[in-house]
Amino acid sequence: MNQTFNINRFGLLLKRYMVENRKQLFFLFGVMWGVMLLAAACIGHYEKETIERLTANQMYNCFTYDFYGTRAVLYLVSAVGFSCITGSYMFSSLRTKQSRIMSLMLPASMAEKYWVYFTVYILAFFPIFLLGTVVADLAYYVTAGGGIIFQLLAFHGSYSIFQTDSVLLWTVLCYQAIFALGSALWPRLSFFKTFIAMFVLSILALFFPTLIYHILKPFDDCVAVLEAIVVIACYSLAWVRFRHVQVIQKLL
Repeated sequence: MNQTFNINRFGLLLKRYMVENRKQLFFLFGVMWGVMLLAAACIGHYEKETIERLTANQMYNCFTYDFYGTRAVLYLVSAVGFSCITGSYMFSSLRTKQSRIMSLMLPASMAEKYWVYFTVYILAFFPIFLLGTVVADLAYYVTAGGGIIFQLLAFHGSYSIFQTDSVLLWTVLCYQAIFALGSALWPRLSFFKTFIAMFVLSILALFFPTLIYHILKPFDDCVAVLEAIVVIACYSLAWVRFRHVQVIQKLL
């Protein structure tokens, strides 16, 4: 098989992958939307009851509320959590022997296969997540009986993603990249194995505080740069691992 990257072949492979895995993709992103929608609706209901109770007691004007901050925390936690989950699905097609053989037999280069997985589980996550925040905000608006919505996608404001510190964005990208690398190393039960590996490494780091301090000190004022390096390194290592697996399968 010619190992050059062909954009037309990539498009056909991407379409085929999405059709064959549509149930898994719908379930994965549907759960993400469902969790965000349900949580936002509960927040709206709780806030409506809180305002009504405080207003009845003539206490509402004594407090300053930033109710959107609660949803901002929800969206941040959802972004980190579901980016890790989607990252761990990146090489889900390599979980079983049969799926690995089917992947190997596809008439496409390794680069095309890699970029199909990257597009479906990494690049597609962010627009789908942002659209999920819109749906969640609508659910909040209905249950709260009003309120400020769509601030996350506004061009101005404290909670706008366009005004967000780059460190926050790179943190989400960093976690997603780490779990994508874990998916390349351990296709089966990738999420749990990667989580355990990160936990063990965190515990080990506690025994070498001086070493960790000297490693991180140059990045005190540029944490985003460190996270960007981690992101690039993780996806590069994932590519090397994926390519190695494909070569081994061909030899076998």
